[in-house]
Parts: sequence; structure tokens; C-alpha cells
Amino acid sequence: MFRVIEPETWARVVNRVSGANFGNIYAGKKIMSSKYTLPKGHTWKSFCKFLLTTLPEETANNYRRKFIKFIKYWARTGCPVRDDFIKEIESTAPGAYENTHRFSRRGNGDKEVIRARKVLDEMPGIDNKQDLCTWKRMAMCIIKNDYICKGLCFSITKDLTLRQKAIVEKYKNI
Repeated sequence: MFRVIEPETWARVVNRVSGANFGNIYAGKKIMSSKYTLPKGHTWKSFCKFLLTTLPEETANNYRRKFIKFIKYWARTGCPVRDDFIKEIESTAPGAYENTHRFSRRGNGDKEVIRARKVLDEMPGIDNKQDLCTWKRMAMCIIKNDYICKGLCFSITKDLTLRQKAIVEKYKNI
């Protein structure tokens, strides 16, 4: 909006602030949305692994730890899913998920819990409506720079809070 209203001011902002023009360049390309499309020759799994190789070691290891926890959680505990999605998952990817036939204790307790037997690349039609264990979700965490992996239902840990406080303390007098 500012680019159109005040082009001279916008030009000064872009020259002064790193990344100010990012939204202007990529807004129409849907790079930060779930409509993001894969580069040619990649699956979501291969793309996710490629993205991990492009990151600094500490950051990549953070994502790897979160992804391993995410996959293990889905395999051991599972998550509640609506009945209509369970039927669609069973018809779209038979054998990928196991219906435990027990109801979740979260929320209203009206959803059955399913567990992942394998991590799928994506579940077209369901991926954007329901949180499932897919490589696409993991890749989107990296693309969106979601270091905490909120997109995988993680929250800020005590370690991250302490790390942030230490960094703020270290640089507060600069």
C-alpha cells in the first residue's frame, strides 16, 4: 500500500531497511502460504531434507529434533481426527494411519485418535483442513522460518525462554 501511496518514501525505506520489499516481491507468489508448490524434481520429503542442508547447523539440528519428536508422537500417541477425515484418509492412503478406535480426552471427546504408521508426503484436500503427520507440514515450518515449530503444535520451551533472556541480557547495552 505504501509503495503506491508514497513511492519516494517507499524507495527510501527499501534502501534503508533490509527485507522491507520481501512482502511486495513475494505476496502474489504465495511463498509463505500452504499453497506453496514444490520445486520440480522434489517430493516434500526430499525438499524438507534439502532445506535442512541449507540451514546453519544449530538451526538445522533444532528442526531435526522437533521433526523426530513430531513423528514419534504421531506414531506412539496419535491425534484426534474427525470421522469424515478418517474415512477420507483410509480411502486416500490405506495403511498410512491406524485408527485406535478410542476417543480423545481433549475438547469434547468426540474425535477418534489415529496414529501414523508412516509419514506421508502430503494429503491433498485434507492437509489444509486437518493437522496430519506429513513432510509438507515439516517443510512449511522451515519455509516459514518457524523455529519453534508452532505449525507442528509445539510451544516455546523453558530452554528457549532462558536462551532468549541470556541473549537480551548480553546485548541490552548495545
